[in-house]
Amino acid sequence: MSQSHIDQSIATLLDQLRQVQQKEVALKQSINVLAGSAGRPALFSESELGTSGTIASLRPDAFYGKPLGDSVKRILEMRDAAGLGPATVREIYDLLIKHQYQFTAANEKNAMDSLRISLGKTQFIHKLPDGSYGLLAWYPNLRQARATDDAGEADDEQQETEEPAAEPKSKTPEAGAPAAQAPEKTERVRVRTRPKGATTDA
Repeated sequence: MSQSHIDQSIATLLDQLRQVQQKEVALKQSINVLAGSAGRPALFSESELGTSGTIASLRPDAFYGKPLGDSVKRILEMRDAAGLGPATVREIYDLLIKHQYQFTAANEKNAMDSLRISLGKTQFIHKLPDGSYGLLAWYPNLRQARATDDAGEADDEQQETEEPAAEPKSKTPEAGAPAAQAPEKTERVRVRTRPKGATTDA
């Protein structure tokens, strides 16, 4: 069995496990609600429900003054622990607002657009085909494929930088063309002139 097949099988089983856990938590919560309506104590504690580290246990000011990336990562991790998995932009935005994250945008539309852009630029977050967002760590096959692509791009860049620079072409005379001639040296001829009044010898 290949490594990629094993990773795919694990990812599929994890997804099924999240769905089962989600149903289990919902059933336990329903039982507690019925018990409470009858004046009885809850049959399942928060630790048994698995909500001690999930969204249900968040403080009202959980995201106040916190970085956006850290807040979104915490939301997705808690959704995963509760068996909820990926979240839409609306779901993430509503949780951020509910727990007092402060957007600087003028209105809700601009704030959601800003959130959507930030999600697309965050390396540890992956956008699914249906438009929802999850943590890249949930999808080991994608992480392996991304690493392979990055390695291939690095090799291509290295090959481009290692290509020798083209040597400048030397100027050679074309076939049949006369060779360039060196400039001729001119000799200076010294001429003696006779002084005025001098007579020539017989």
